[in-house]
Amino acid sequence: TAPTTTTEGTATVKTSDADFKHAVEAALAQYPDVKVTVTNGIVYLEGQLASDTDYEKVVMLTESVDGIG
Repeated sequence: TAPTTTTEGTATVKTSDADFKHAVEAALAQYPDVKVTVTNGIVYLEGQLASDTDYEKVVMLTESVDGIG
C-alpha cells in the first residue's frame, strides 16, 4: 500500500492504506454494512443506508478520521 505523508508539528507521520482502512472502519463501527476500501490513500465507501441522515453521518465520521478530508 502506498503511504500517505502528513506533517504534525515537526514530526512526519506516514499512514498506510491499511491504517486508513482500520481507522475508518473503527469510526463507522455503528454502520457494519458499509464496506471500506482504501487505494493509494483514497477512501471508497460502498453500501446502502436507511436514510439521508445516515449517509451524512457516514460522510462526517469518515472525514473526521485524521488525514482524511
